[in-house]
Amino acid sequence: FSLEEIRQLLNLYNFGDHRTRQIKQSYSLGLERLESMKSQKKELKSAIRDLQIQLDLCKELLIKRGASSEQF
Repeated sequence: FSLEEIRQLLNLYNFGDHRTRQIKQSYSLGLERLESMKSQKKELKSAIRDLQIQLDLCKELLIKRGASSEQF
């Protein structure tokens, strides 16, 4: 959570509803953060897959050019 989001949650603490508003807001922010993280995870998996493909191609080229696996 950002510092601003934490500040807003702490400000909700002063309401007399036994922190129900704070809990609801925390839950809502948590759901948003979870969706953001899931999206980032998908993007990261794709980037890792692409990088691995490129590394495999480079390795094949090095082997074809006579480099031993100990050199990379």
